Amino acid sequence: MNRRRFLFTGLGTGLAISAGSVLWYNLLEQKNDLSIVKLINSLQVLSGQNLVFTGEWNATQVFNHLAQSIEFSMLGYPQHKSDLFKSVIGKTAFKVFQKQSSMSHNLHEVIPGAPDINIGDQSTALTRLLQALQDFTVFDGELQAHFAYGELSHQDYADAHVMHVLNHFEALQLA
Repeated sequence: MNRRRFLFTGLGTGLAISAGSVLWYNLLEQKNDLSIVKLINSLQVLSGQNLVFTGEWNATQVFNHLAQSIEFSMLGYPQHKSDLFKSVIGKTAFKVFQKQSSMSHNLHEVIPGAPDINIGDQSTALTRLLQALQDFTVFDGELQAHFAYGELSHQDYADAHVMHVLNHFEALQLA
């Protein structure tokens, strides 16, 4: 490899790593600030990036899963845990997550009864996620009960959505 190619390759790699680091830092910095507007702004930067998530799901599946969760909060979840589960375990777990401003859950568990998340491509799925977040911010109808947490206020749902996205982004690797 000649010196020019080596320098350009190194420069390109350095710029990609720097851009990825700035993005990752912005998402991590947001961990205690559960603002949907800030989340939308951070996610818009991802457009056109080559994203890789560790684990079983690719970026398309992650984005579709996150979009489904937000859409279901407005439309209704296809299946629910038992009322006993929601009132005891679900409510308690959500209160702990909210107090910590951080969620931790199985990153490969689909929403019960949800359609396939392996549809479209990364760009389409990211657009769907961004649209779902924007729709949620202006939604003034009655929110539907969460399949595991039960009834949530608009602010509680906003917190849940941001924490859910941030939890999945802990598995993000910029390629």
